[in-house]
Amino acid sequence: MAAISIVPIILDYFGDDIVRREILPKTRHVYEESGGDVKMVLAVLACVSKILDKLDRSAIIDEVLPLLLEVKLQDVNVLVRVLGK
Repeated sequence: MAAISIVPIILDYFGDDIVRREILPKTRHVYEESGGDVKMVLAVLACVSKILDKLDRSAIIDEVLPLLLEVKLQDVNVLVRVLGK
């Protein structure tokens, strides 16, 4: 979880290509490995929201939207994060 939560802080040091090829797939992998943990889901969603500016349209459509479709919205905290507060 520490690695996911630190990404928004150090994001300016990475190029757009690194974000798409390295950070986004690893973020998705973290979600898939621990998708049931609400704290981890919130950390993943926070990370994804910060890296959206560095992604092109195709990356958002191909990788971010399917991830958002997989997120379980039963928890109120997760629902609030997805809806953007």
